[in-house]
Amino acid sequence: MSLAATGLSSLEIAASLSLPRPTVATRLRLARRLFARALTRSRRWSRCAR
Repeated sequence: MSLAATGLSSLEIAASLSLPRPTVATRLRLARRLFARALTRSRRWSRCAR
């Protein structure tokens, strides 16, 4: 996910990591989903702490 954040395309990430492009796409999708869930949990906890 950090490589995508620097602006690399999934094709460029796949080449640099020697992975198939569909694998990179799947891993990025899952990482984004986990990141979104973590943000949602963080927001819930901050509301409960008030």
